[in-house]
Amino acid sequence: MATRYGSMIDDALADPKTQLDTLRALREHTAAIIAAQNNLKSALTKLGREISRRERQVGERRTGT
Repeated sequence: MATRYGSMIDDALADPKTQLDTLRALREHTAAIIAAQNNLKSALTKLGREISRRERQVGERRTGT
């Protein structure tokens, strides 16, 4: 998805006839994509921590500690 928008941005910037409204819309949409990816990165980090925590719990039950 991001690659597609990267190409669209490159094309829009290369064309001096691109409307200012189009550039603004591309900027807003790209900012939304970046924000979503940051949220996803944070969620993945949290998921990894929870998996590690649960794996430790399973290990503790098996060893009886």
